[in-house]
Amino acid sequence: MSMFRKPSQHLLLSLMLAAGAPLAFAGDLGLFRITGSSGNQANGDVQHPAVHDGALLVAYSTSARNLGLDHQTGAAQIYVQDAVTDALELISAAPNGLGSNGNAVHPAFSGNARFVAFSSFASNILGIDQPQFLTLYLRDRVSQTTRRVSNGLNGLINGQARYPTVSDDGRYVAYYSQASNQLPNDTNGQSDLLLTDMNTGTTERLSLSNAGGQVAEGAQESWMPSLSGDARYAVFSARGNLTSIPDNTAFQIHLRDRQAQTTALLSLNAQGQAGNSSSDQPSLSRNGRYVAFRSFATNLVGGAHSGLFRLDRSSGQLLALPTPPNSFACSLPTVSNRGDVSFLCSDSPGSGRQVWLFRAPSSLFLLSGSTAGGVSNGVAESWHAMGENGVLMAYASNASTIVSGDTNALTDTFVVADVGRLGQLFSDGFE
Repeated sequence: MSMFRKPSQHLLLSLMLAAGAPLAFAGDLGLFRITGSSGNQANGDVQHPAVHDGALLVAYSTSARNLGLDHQTGAAQIYVQDAVTDALELISAAPNGLGSNGNAVHPAFSGNARFVAFSSFASNILGIDQPQFLTLYLRDRVSQTTRRVSNGLNGLINGQARYPTVSDDGRYVAYYSQASNQLPNDTNGQSDLLLTDMNTGTTERLSLSNAGGQVAEGAQESWMPSLSGDARYAVFSARGNLTSIPDNTAFQIHLRDRQAQTTALLSLNAQGQAGNSSSDQPSLSRNGRYVAFRSFATNLVGGAHSGLFRLDRSSGQLLALPTPPNSFACSLPTVSNRGDVSFLCSDSPGSGRQVWLFRAPSSLFLLSGSTAGGVSNGVAESWHAMGENGVLMAYASNASTIVSGDTNALTDTFVVADVGRLGQLFSDGFE
């Protein structure tokens, strides 16, 4: 298939309707579950979704072999699925074109949809190496070739590499690495946020102090996107007084500017003081304008809130997201170019997590609701996704009440589409 095909809006909406009477949300949101082209349920878990608004694509990790392609292995593979035609493309392929021999996880699209990054335990993706750790790869969907991203100075890495973000053009890949042999003099023994230039093969550290030094305790790993589309900015959580502002010995959110070679502290209140407790799980919008994060600090914004924040770097406004009804322990925010934030919250102590969407100034939508109303009966996994403009969103859950007829007792991926923004996409010349 061609990723540059221009489908009709009617086809996508027809797909949503055919997928099993999508739920209707306020704000013209519709939902469908990833299934085979005939509507058959997956016979393996479908999880770790990523989405691309412009090309209307969904990527995910699955061990299912009945969705349209049989990868002929028991290992989970990365697929890209066309949200209009259901066409499938195997991303984590071995050189023989079949599935690789180890689990592949955590896909991420480049801004132009040509490249997909993912991590894998497989030993045969390139047919020449035998990695011992979770290793990061980049698949070119046009040339149908795969390259290794996470390389050691003299061969394979000696630690895990995961949670990628890919630049718009696919040249740069940011990711967290526990390896100590990707950079000279990596002595902190901790995870670092790294960036590899796929044109030159060079790797640099992004989690740096403002003076350019490595962070003694490394960077806290985050599932959420960490790199702007132009690869200028990166966000990470760390502590150790990386800037001139005291961090109160707490983990804080930092922004690395690769062009200016500076690091700034972002988890600040209006008086310029750092949070008085830890902040983590940062997410950066592709345009670099918005940063969402979680914080346990009590001095950032007053009043009751969810503990999740959205910083507008253009205006300087730090917004505390409201707590959804009957929810607590909110976490893992991801933010779009428009400032929309999707996140997870538990609906009661010891209960499963639900997926919520925030849209300014104060709108909240439950994305993982039950067909009968209210929350679903399962647990949403940590990895969820939002397209760059909030047209597509996706999450994985083991709930059986999100759509009717869900009887496979497995984790499924659900895709939410904003029908109104789809209309804007087409009116702007997509069709």
